[in-house]
Amino acid sequence: MEFLEPWFGNSDSRLTEELRREMAPGHTLENLDLNIVANRHDCDEFLYLINDGSGRLAAVHLTWSKNRESIPTYPQTRIFSPELWLEYMEAAHAEWVGAKDDPNGQLWFKQQQLWDSAQKDE
Repeated sequence: MEFLEPWFGNSDSRLTEELRREMAPGHTLENLDLNIVANRHDCDEFLYLINDGSGRLAAVHLTWSKNRESIPTYPQTRIFSPELWLEYMEAAHAEWVGAKDDPNGQLWFKQQQLWDSAQKDE
């Protein structure tokens, strides 16, 4: 998979271990087979492939707490279909490269709408 800034490919399995360490009991991803595939270089968001044949991707905001979280929705997670992920990544890229030419924040807003349309971990 090719990634657009601010996302970049990452296959460091220690990031999957970190997610497992942080997941609260009952977390949406708790019993799923996952592989790290990317992360953003401007924040603590990481992208994991859900290995169930669906092609779904989980965007996770790691907490770096070094402990298991107690709230079942932590670390915060969004589940994307492959199509929605591509649209979201393209919007994130457009905002990344065009933010200074977007005084009304429309690029950021589009990115946020796509983020919000992904399935929340609830």
